[in-house]
Amino acid sequence: KLAIDALDNVNQYDISLSLYQRAVRENLLTPWIKDTRTMDLRNHSLSVCKVMVNHILNLMRDKKLPVFTLTMLLSDNITDEIININEFSKFLLSIEPKNILHIEDSNEGNKRQIKISRDNILLWLGGYT
Repeated sequence: KLAIDALDNVNQYDISLSLYQRAVRENLLTPWIKDTRTMDLRNHSLSVCKVMVNHILNLMRDKKLPVFTLTMLLSDNITDEIININEFSKFLLSIEPKNILHIEDSNEGNKRQIKISRDNILLWLGGYT
């Protein structure tokens, strides 16, 4: 995770994505909460979260993963702000095609969650057809 942070700081996204993919293949990192389609972004930096979400969106774009509402758990306590939501949102809007992806609050009980709706992902994917 530290290497991904460092690579993000020097705009080496391709290398950080490659490193992340290797960590997933070797079961060192997983983006999912077990037996769900909810991404677990707890205890990850903004840099790692960006790579994780972009990786999943790329899998959807490449049709290696079905399109579904992407729910992301940020914290077990609604008052905690683990990542900067505004920065994360700006990142999503920067993914080509730009200015389409956006997040919505999706809090469940006391858990802090955000999501990208299936319809929003499909709209974003429309830019690739």
